[in-house]
Amino acid sequence: MVVDIILFIFFLYMAIYTLITIVSSTYALRELNQRKLFRQLVQHIDYQVPLPPISIFIPAYNEEKTILKTLESLRYVDYPEFEIIVINDGSTDQTLEVLKENFALKERDPFIKQRLKTKKIRHVYEYQGDDLPLIVIDKENGGKSDALNVGINVSKYPLFVTVDADSMLQKDSLQKIVMPYLQYDHVVAVGGDVKISNGVTLEKGEVTKMNIPHSPILVFQILEYFRAFLTTRVWFNRFNGNLIISGAFGLFDKNAALAVNGYSTNTIGEDMDLVVKLHSYHKKNRLPYRIEYSIEAICWTQGPKKWRDLKGQRIRWHIGLMQSLFSHRYIFFNTHYGWVSLFSFMYFFMYELINPIVIVLALVFSTYLLFRKMVYFKFVIAFILLYLTYTVINAWSSLYLERYFYNDKISKWDQFRLIIYCILENFGYRQWNLYCKFIALFSFRKKEEKEWGEIERE
Repeated sequence: MVVDIILFIFFLYMAIYTLITIVSSTYALRELNQRKLFRQLVQHIDYQVPLPPISIFIPAYNEEKTILKTLESLRYVDYPEFEIIVINDGSTDQTLEVLKENFALKERDPFIKQRLKTKKIRHVYEYQGDDLPLIVIDKENGGKSDALNVGINVSKYPLFVTVDADSMLQKDSLQKIVMPYLQYDHVVAVGGDVKISNGVTLEKGEVTKMNIPHSPILVFQILEYFRAFLTTRVWFNRFNGNLIISGAFGLFDKNAALAVNGYSTNTIGEDMDLVVKLHSYHKKNRLPYRIEYSIEAICWTQGPKKWRDLKGQRIRWHIGLMQSLFSHRYIFFNTHYGWVSLFSFMYFFMYELINPIVIVLALVFSTYLLFRKMVYFKFVIAFILLYLTYTVINAWSSLYLERYFYNDKISKWDQFRLIIYCILENFGYRQWNLYCKFIALFSFRKKEEKEWGEIERE
């Protein structure tokens, strides 16, 4: 009887997850199809929409190899009015020197009104050229959240966009990410679509070549990003339920960010934490709001090339998830927060946070039953094959959505390789991801909260 109950609970757990995946993928296909048709209809229409000015924040810590590429991509952004604020968070490499040499920076008055409390600002520099509206802030090390709060203090425009120092924007990225803000009332945040840039050539803000890397670690990440950004986030958009806007590319209303006291400095998941705080603040105060996700606003970011770096990144991500859910645990099963509580929080708790525990317990329990001859070997094999089939179909559907909507310049051979990797990731890579999450589960209290995640860059 007990065995039957446990098996039923596990199958119910997997059935709900499968249903969510099917529904989200179906909705994503419908939504993407509508947007593609609309894009085809309006591509020949010449219309002008007044665009609000934007501040772009680039927090940087030891980014001497990538910061110039990021700034170079911003030279070709097609947007009427914006400012770029690079916040050097006490880098120990040559990040600041590289910026000084390439932009002939001039120091200006460092006085800045502190609307948010931050670490001390040492110097403020400004680029005098007309080709790039650049401000560089040199400050004491305080972590990424603290650096972003400095950006909020320094910025002069009502909207700000966060971009990682190893990321690149396309020519129309800013136009695309601001569109939901113009399209709907009360938009306080918009997330962009983040893709792996390894193997991609970006010239003057446009993708000219796309080669899938030979390294398996990078191909696996490409598939993960396809799944994460093209299925559940599109569906969660439907009921204002997105809890994560990637720190690599997101737009925020500055007044809304100030209302929740900016980025929390006691977490390493500052991107998710800010979004949850925005949900919480507006629900508590019964204020209308929308948090959107723009699938057409594309940002290219470097994926870790070494297993050590990827392991550190994934551990940080899972720790950040735990910190955000724990800090805002009052939202769980609280009907005042509507779908954010009853669905979004439950999804992230059940199928992101504790998923590695459930999977390992299921494997251990199945092995126990098998050795005790309480379940047939054929049944276990059938279940494993069913699970593998489901994961492969899930990966293939994400790949199809990606190609269908974006018409990426991927060769037939690279498409075939991606399909093969959809199968291969089930034999080692997914298990390795579970291992990383387990480390995070048992070590997040020991982690230095404001520590930057350093990755070897190209």
